[in-house]
Amino acid sequence: MLTLLIALAIIGSFFIPIITRLLHIPADVKLFVSIIVSVFLLYIPLFFYLYLTSLIIYQFNRPRYQQDYIIVLGSGLIDGQFVPPLLASRINRAIRFYDKQVKKGRPAPKLVFSGGQGPDEKLPESVAMQRYAIEQGIPIKDTLTEEKSVNTLQNMQFSKDIIMADTTKSNPKIIFATNNYHTFRAGLFAKQARLKADGIGAKTSRYFLPNAIIREFIAILKMKQHQFILVAIASVAFAALTVLLNHM
Repeated sequence: MLTLLIALAIIGSFFIPIITRLLHIPADVKLFVSIIVSVFLLYIPLFFYLYLTSLIIYQFNRPRYQQDYIIVLGSGLIDGQFVPPLLASRINRAIRFYDKQVKKGRPAPKLVFSGGQGPDEKLPESVAMQRYAIEQGIPIKDTLTEEKSVNTLQNMQFSKDIIMADTTKSNPKIIFATNNYHTFRAGLFAKQARLKADGIGAKTSRYFLPNAIIREFIAILKMKQHQFILVAIASVAFAALTVLLNHM
């Protein structure tokens, strides 16, 4: 819905000059509206540029192969019980990191599969993910499941609780695995959960990537809705002040 509203607002902004001329709207109203529209036509592209830059920079993050835990973020299952390709890519990314760390002669990290059970699913996502990893050769002793979360923030919060209950270290080294387009926003949720963890991203199909990036951007806009509201209030105040000064 938010995506549709933003798209309509952007499209509508190009027709505002035509509409104001046809309806003979007073000059003050035209000035007021044009200032508000201009602010958002600058704010949203700038926000997207900053988001995209941060996302690209995040892809160069290379955690060291000395981790204690890797949280693998869940997503929906096929037929309520099978791991789909998108989710499999996350698990495989975690497994590749696991294998490289072991090959370097360091202790194997534990894979924490995080994901609850949706109303249309036959088992928790984390259990399906664990089964998939075991089929790929990961020992069950190196796996944990978090079976209650329903969103990414809860993934981080509940996985952190499980890790702290499992470890003997006061500050275990933790990373999380997800898809590359999701790493930046997942990192924001990790900070909200007070979890010190960097992300590693699995590659995403090129045809799906643009749509996924736009969806992530909209989701981050929703996360920053208080900032969005402040910009709206500031733009209205600035527009009103400009109109008043125009009469002085």
